[in-house]
Amino acid sequence: MRIGISAFRDNYIRELIINHSKKGVCEITGKTEYVYDTKADSYVATEFGFVLDSVILSNNKAGRKIADYFVKWGIIDERLDANIIVREICHERYAYMPELFSQNVVISELAGRNRRDYYEAHSIMKNATWREFSNHIKQKNRFFPQFFNDAEFKRLFYNCQETIIKGMILYRARICDEEHYEKLYTTQEMGAPSYLFASAGRMNSQWEPCLYLCEKKKTTIHEVKARLYDNVCIADFEAKKELNIVNISMLNNISPFTMGDMDLAWYEINYINIRDMVNDITKPLRRFDKELDYIPSQYICDFIRLLEFDGIEFSSTLDKQGINYAIFDPKNFHCKKIVMKKIVSMNFEDIELKTSN
Repeated sequence: MRIGISAFRDNYIRELIINHSKKGVCEITGKTEYVYDTKADSYVATEFGFVLDSVILSNNKAGRKIADYFVKWGIIDERLDANIIVREICHERYAYMPELFSQNVVISELAGRNRRDYYEAHSIMKNATWREFSNHIKQKNRFFPQFFNDAEFKRLFYNCQETIIKGMILYRARICDEEHYEKLYTTQEMGAPSYLFASAGRMNSQWEPCLYLCEKKKTTIHEVKARLYDNVCIADFEAKKELNIVNISMLNNISPFTMGDMDLAWYEINYINIRDMVNDITKPLRRFDKELDYIPSQYICDFIRLLEFDGIEFSSTLDKQGINYAIFDPKNFHCKKIVMKKIVSMNFEDIELKTSN
């Protein structure tokens, strides 16, 4: 069977198929695209085999069908028949052990364990959910939440670290107000506000300066929500030194095939909490949000600071191709140049008006 990339949601599996450069008609969706041929290829079966090797048949009603795990973890599109897809990819295993595909299975590492004790030790939220943690930290105990598992969060974030090299250029924009409609903002005005004027955001508490930057100039215009015929100043900011950051976007792509030193049992008990946490941290700010809503993500960001990372990378919700950065110490960047542009199209076309030396 030829199975196309659109049958999969997992980016690692999709990239594997694309890298093998075999095109055809997907027998599941009917689309012409990059395909995995279950009769001729084995590389996806090898990856799926890692999951099959990590489960055992359930001796009671616990667990779920193996295909349901692949759907729950966001590997196979939930709109398709995952049972057929998993059986076709793992046809050799199905031939001699069909019960593994028809009966409930459990992850062997979790079988027979005391659930509460195991979660307490290995879940990022111990025995709670991200929602329970969020409500607790907003309503009951803001500074010493009982659900937060420091050790497991450290493992998670150390597996998502990246580097901003010295000299890297990132961008920041400001819409020109009446005073600055014909003149550039100063380098100081384009930077992060001082602690006296720093307002609360998802990545920083009130009175805690944080420099928000973008990878592309276009993204900055989206982020400030510029409108037609606005004048916008865009500043180039250069990294003064090498910086270590946590890439929150990597958590969107975490899967059983990209877990680093975490095993499948760890993934199973943490997947939902990681997904909910990332959604909270990266969702766009709304005009009716209250500062109280920011506290859970601020707590996570402060913990990342405590681990001595220099900032966070995350995907823009206003520009699908955009990447944003929250730099904890604004002094790690300096403003090199400021350009004023006028928005002349809602496609964010612009013309240059002024520039600094």
